[in-house]
Amino acid sequence: MTGNVWLREEPSPTSERMGIIIERGQPVEVLAVQGDWIRIRWAPQAQAEVVGWSPARWVGTLVSIPDTLVTPVATP
Repeated sequence: MTGNVWLREEPSPTSERMGIIIERGQPVEVLAVQGDWIRIRWAPQAQAEVVGWSPARWVGTLVSIPDTLVTPVATP
């Protein structure tokens, strides 16, 4: 993570916050991309994981995100 971020239930700024803040520098796994949002999995400790949506600007990647994880967005 490139900054501290609240995870959300859905890929929207009006979506309910999950009550979880992932701190800058924490490693996460990218599960999906929808528009400017990335669905991530974070495992803060063994046998525990959290899955939610984060604005893409707060997720830094070391490798390109595979196209199979990206949901196409229709353009008008």
